[in-house]
This record gives sequence, structure tokens and C-alpha cells, in this order.
Amino acid sequence: IKLTAPEDLSNHILARLVFDFMDLYPDIKIDLFSTNSYLDFQKRQIDLALRIGKLKDSSLIQRKVADIEVIFVATPSFLRSSRPLKEIKDLKGSPVAVIKNLLGEPLNQRLYNLIDPVFSSNSIPLVKEFAKESKGVATLPRFLCEEELRKKELVQVVQDELYAQRGLFLLSPPTKFTPEHVKTFKSFVYENLKSKLLPS
Repeated sequence: IKLTAPEDLSNHILARLVFDFMDLYPDIKIDLFSTNSYLDFQKRQIDLALRIGKLKDSSLIQRKVADIEVIFVATPSFLRSSRPLKEIKDLKGSPVAVIKNLLGEPLNQRLYNLIDPVFSSNSIPLVKEFAKESKGVATLPRFLCEEELRKKELVQVVQDELYAQRGLFLLSPPTKFTPEHVKTFKSFVYENLKSKLLPS
């Protein structure tokens, strides 16, 4: 089975699911392309892909798995030295780092203009490091900082507003015949990702 998915999703959640699946079906081989680039299904002979955001004008079959929330977080250390950050307007003048897409565009242009960030990047690990180093507030997908939130190493600020909410889609090529092992893997990934990403 050939699968492609964004790097952060692959490293944080998908790898565990793939290994769990391989334990259940040891005879099935999996080839995972971990990349933020869009790969050609036909050229790479890809069976499945996970992508954030719905593709426009695509012949691929797109099944929504869940919505990914991008929230505002900071360390308790930073917050102790900061004025209260309860609303978006409170972030103006504060050091904020935000995620941009591969084209260098903000995920939320309206809030980007209101916040006036001091740092932005398409690298989520870099934006996360900005927060963990207590440099300021960062925008991060909730699933990528759940452990830090649970341990109170990071705290969600501006809780009534999301920086972005984007759908995670499972993509597959349009075909009349899908091998049974690919169907089994597709169902396994869909159900397990949904349970991990949706709020409990």
C-alpha cells in the first residue's frame, strides 16, 4: 500500500496507526511518503493520501475525516509576564507566531492582520518551538500540542476564537476496483484518525 501524508501528521499520529495495522496484518507492506507536497497519484502509484483542506477541481475521491482546530497557545512562564490575553485584540502588540501554508499565505488573513505577528512559518515545529521557548503566543493544531496542554506545559489563550479550522481529508483515486487490503487499510486509518482527532 502506498500512502502519502503531511510530515507533522505522519510523525505525530499516522506512524503509530501504520505500525498498529502492520501488527494486525503482517503480510501487508506499506510505503509511506511523508511530505507536505502534493504528489501525483498516477505517477507514484499512490493508493491513499491524507491532506488538510479540500482540493478544488480534483477527480480524486475525498472523504472528510475530521476538522483540525488551530488554536492559540503559550507557556505559563510567558503568560505570567504578559498582560491578560482573553480576546484577539489583546494579541495586538504581543509577540505572536503563526502558521502559513506552502505558498506563504496566512491560514486566516483577517486575524493575521489584526494580530500583526512577529514570526511566521510553514514549519509547524518551528512555530511550536517559538511557544515552548516562551517567546510568545503561537498558533498550533490542537492535536499537535494535546500532550503539552494536558501537562500544562502550554496553555490555550483566546479560548473563544480559533486561528483556523481546516478539514482533514482521506483521498483515493477514482477506480472501479480497489484491492481488499487497501479497503481494509483505508477503513482502519479513517476510523482511528477520527477517534483521535475528534474531541472526546
